[in-house]
Amino acid sequence: MPPIYILIYAHSDNYRARNHLFDQIISLLNSMPEMIPSHIIAGDMNCCFDSTSQRYNRQIGKPKSFIEFLNTHFSDCLNQPNLPHDYTFRHGSSLSTLDYMFAGRDAFFKMSDGDIIFLSQEWTDHALLTKTYTTGMTNCGKGVWRANPFLAKNPIYVNKLNTAISNCVETKLDPNLSAQEKWDLIKKKTKQVTQNFSRTHCSWRKAKIKKLQSERNNLLRRYRDDSVCLNILLSPVEKELSQLQQEIVDVQRLRAGQRWHEKSERSPGYIKQTLAEKASKRTISSLKHPNSGEQCWETSTKLDAAKVFYQDLYTEEEIDLNCVERMLQYIDKTIPAEDSQDIIEDIPYEDIIQGSQRTPNGSSPGLDDNAREARWNNSEEFVEYAGIMLDNAKACDRVLPQYISKVLVKFGFPKQFVQCICKLFFDNSIYVNVNGFLTDPIEQRRGIIQGDSISPMLFNLAIEPFLLSVTKSTTISGYSLQHVKPISKRTNSWVAPPPLKVLAYADDVLTFVKSRTELLDL
Repeated sequence: MPPIYILIYAHSDNYRARNHLFDQIISLLNSMPEMIPSHIIAGDMNCCFDSTSQRYNRQIGKPKSFIEFLNTHFSDCLNQPNLPHDYTFRHGSSLSTLDYMFAGRDAFFKMSDGDIIFLSQEWTDHALLTKTYTTGMTNCGKGVWRANPFLAKNPIYVNKLNTAISNCVETKLDPNLSAQEKWDLIKKKTKQVTQNFSRTHCSWRKAKIKKLQSERNNLLRRYRDDSVCLNILLSPVEKELSQLQQEIVDVQRLRAGQRWHEKSERSPGYIKQTLAEKASKRTISSLKHPNSGEQCWETSTKLDAAKVFYQDLYTEEEIDLNCVERMLQYIDKTIPAEDSQDIIEDIPYEDIIQGSQRTPNGSSPGLDDNAREARWNNSEEFVEYAGIMLDNAKACDRVLPQYISKVLVKFGFPKQFVQCICKLFFDNSIYVNVNGFLTDPIEQRRGIIQGDSISPMLFNLAIEPFLLSVTKSTTISGYSLQHVKPISKRTNSWVAPPPLKVLAYADDVLTFVKSRTELLDL
């Protein structure tokens, strides 16, 4: 039976209400005795269960029945019998034990490595109670490695990376290599340095936190009766712990991909919950195989289904080159020669620095949305028109290299630039991540992968010939904007714009037609 978790937040200033809550829990659990061994009870009890402490003997309204019930059916996950309980709560300079974790017989034997961990006072005045519960293994792989951007703020890492790249440029980069090969070698060296530093730093941080927690617990035990000395000695230890814990929270916030703002604070609990929800949503339980149509449940069959689907998606199809040439004839504006030359010039280092400085810290792409409002006051004018929505399935994934090459050349882009684009987007292999496992390499023979800054611009250029062919069509008349007021009441002599034939936003296209002939021409 899986564990059943009861989280308690008991009354702090009303012991009668607190004991009534405990009695209700006892009554509930006694009604299903077969499930008691699988229960875990934890939370802020707001009373002390430590019989060795003076607070226990002084407190009014001790929950005797609840303590007896816990001693009979549960085990304390963190405190040893007949020994003083570790402090879990701090109010100013006062320390006490108010938080507990108890487990039934079956749940207790599956738990190990318990600890009471100090958390930054900026987050909470309670300690974190931890216990490892062993469950079945989840069928997830290690996923794809990503560098931690917060390392850029670590001076030790920056110095190591700077030294490694400088040595690589001086000793490893052959002048005869292409720019792409040189760049790949630098990226490989950067990844190697980053991975080595991250492993070392994470291990060091984990060991350091464990050492500081142990040091803090020793101070709590040694100076238990000397609050003045205890507060003086705890301060530097807790400050260092808070800094290391903030590093962990920053990384988790980055992985969660969200922020929670309240008076410029960030909630570690919310971040952890968001991270868990995000991981669960990314988990693929099954896939339908494109060839057989059967549901794939095993990892190997899911990987095969994903590879077959994307290999088919990124495989070239034949196109009518005559139609392509006919659409390209509508392109009448090209890039000036001087601008075309600038495209293939070396990018100045100052421009790279300036561009990176414009990027806001912690930024992330927002919703794909157009915030501009459109209002049509006279809807009756559209009675004789039909709006045709054109939505090309997998539009970005179906852009062919030979097509985009012809379009870019027609617009006046230099051939060197066009070749570079084709190398970057089409002459490569991709992997599909399925629950942390990667498929075999998939040859990408078409498609503009979304997610980088140049993809939207390339797609706009790819769809532009079609939009121009509609705009310049002599068959499609389009929608003519009309004046709402009669001529006698107009206060200006504005000339109506040309007929509106097509509207486009990304891969969504809206055209206006008023006859079957126009529709067929479209």
